[in-house]
Amino acid sequence: MPDKGNLAPEMEEKIQTQTPRGEMHPITLSFLNPLLEDSYQDAIVPRLKVQSRWAIIIGVFIYVVSGGIDPWLIPENAQSFLWIIRGMIIWVGAWAIFLTHRPAFQKSHPVILSLTALAAGVFFLIAMSHIPPSSEQVYYVGIILITFWIYNSIGLRFYHAVRLNVFFILSYFLLLKEHFRYPAHIIFNHLFFILAANVIGGITGYIMERQRRKLFIREYELDEERNHQLLRSLHDRLTGLPNRELLDDRIEQSILHAKQGGFDAAGLYIDIDGFKRINDTWGHEAGDWILRRTSERILSILQAENTLSRIGGDEFFVLLQKVSSEDDAISVAKELIRVLAIPFSHPEIPEPLSISASIGICLFPFHQCSTKTIIHAADQAMYHVKKNGKNAYQVSARAAVPYMEQPDPS
Repeated sequence: MPDKGNLAPEMEEKIQTQTPRGEMHPITLSFLNPLLEDSYQDAIVPRLKVQSRWAIIIGVFIYVVSGGIDPWLIPENAQSFLWIIRGMIIWVGAWAIFLTHRPAFQKSHPVILSLTALAAGVFFLIAMSHIPPSSEQVYYVGIILITFWIYNSIGLRFYHAVRLNVFFILSYFLLLKEHFRYPAHIIFNHLFFILAANVIGGITGYIMERQRRKLFIREYELDEERNHQLLRSLHDRLTGLPNRELLDDRIEQSILHAKQGGFDAAGLYIDIDGFKRINDTWGHEAGDWILRRTSERILSILQAENTLSRIGGDEFFVLLQKVSSEDDAISVAKELIRVLAIPFSHPEIPEPLSISASIGICLFPFHQCSTKTIIHAADQAMYHVKKNGKNAYQVSARAAVPYMEQPDPS
């Protein structure tokens, strides 16, 4: 399998063109791309936890403090019932704050916050159903406060808040009509201001959520661009393979892991034989095509944890992790020579294009090994192969042995 860092330019371009640009549903404001919507929901959770906790604390505080006006407005026999309602509100608020500290809040916050807001409104309407009509004029202002609290404080999404407030408007209408038995003009007067509060609060909530989502998209695009530029800076533009800078980092990590894990690793320095002839005969476009096909063939025989890097011109470097013996590295080198010896068929060139590979192998860790010494040792071994006939491999300072003369380890 190819290393995940080995992204060809064509694949990078495909990823870029498929990246969602943040189209939103005009009513619910959900991103049309479900993956982007999930990312947004995950991103807002830290802010939402803090916002919802403070909104609940403030809402409960107002509920409790409002009990100070009960003696002036509420008959004594109804005051104890209202305090029971306030006690239930405190319990629901404490339950909701507790859930903001639980892992379930990450995925279930719309349900948790909706139930909390529903409880606040329902308990308030129940409380109003036990007050005399003379006190209703004062307490109905609480419906307006709850309206704004649901739209702009607790952190509910716009369309969740709309549905809850529509439910409260209908419930309040039934309360005025069936319990207080107000005439139509008084009911209309109450509902007018509550509807006006919903329009103002709803529009404000809609704009705020839309702006938050647009800001998220902007930050998403900036992160995407930074990651893209980082990816490009650490990869070869022609083949998409890790460049020397990224290779050095992975070799350093490999040295550390090898020393800690007590196993060996290996570096294979690969030089393409016959590449200059193809370049001179068929041009640089054919040469670039060969380099891309060469990298694909090498990747096809490597495990996912291994790294293939293009370190310049027609030279590649393979980093093998967790090599149990020298024979493992030799086996990979022999397979590389075999697959690269198969002629390439270019769609616009009439004759097959043939190359071979000279490979130097360096096993590590060794005393005072470093990225520089490992690559240098493998390079020197490869250079010795080039001087002695090419199309072969050599381990460290051993004499180069042509691939066809090597016995099969099995």
